[in-house]
Amino acid sequence: TKTKYDPQQIDTALNKTFLICSVRLLDVSSTIQSLAQSGNYREATHAAETLNICDRKDISDIIDFCQKKLWEQHHTVYYLEQVKDDIYVAEQVLSLWAPGSASISSLDSNIIRNAS
Repeated sequence: TKTKYDPQQIDTALNKTFLICSVRLLDVSSTIQSLAQSGNYREATHAAETLNICDRKDISDIIDFCQKKLWEQHHTVYYLEQVKDDIYVAEQVLSLWAPGSASISSLDSNIIRNAS
């Protein structure tokens, strides 16, 4: 005999599953936002890696902010490469050659490798 499924039970189960997934996303997103606000930029970017691509779009501005801050703190090319704001990246690259800026030799050697 075949089991008959009650459409209302299926609908209820789907709604509960959707609600659980939504709460998880909100929880991770709020955690990432809290980490960024408290200056824990690396932890925020690591937490964002646990999200799927669609969910990352919801917090992309926060992650971009964190990548900018990590670049500004460490001047490691990896962080600058992760920034999605093209104008910011161009300004940062141009500022490397501005008078009075940090010398190229003091920055991550990947800058020179990636520029060529």
